Amino acid sequence: MAATSSSGDAVVVTTTGGCTNVGNDVTITSSSVPCVVHYNVPASTNYDAAPEVTDTSTTGKASQTITVTRQRQPRLTLATPSPWRQPPAQVMR
Repeated sequence: MAATSSSGDAVVVTTTGGCTNVGNDVTITSSSVPCVVHYNVPASTNYDAAPEVTDTSTTGKASQTITVTRQRQPRLTLATPSPWRQPPAQVMR
């Protein structure tokens, strides 16, 4: 968000309700309480204070989904005889 004044003086941003701010960065802290951003320009040597401007926003909880993907099991192919496989028994005559 960016706010400017016609005088070029700095705009002071404050918040109430379901949000906080650090400088011009506003963070929503509640999905059930409206966030009100207040914009003010104080009086200076050459200008009177500007009338406050407010902006109210209400957010809701975002939906979420779960997706499960089953991985196909790899097919194993033995390139060499398995050491666990016993050779066929020899019949002695």
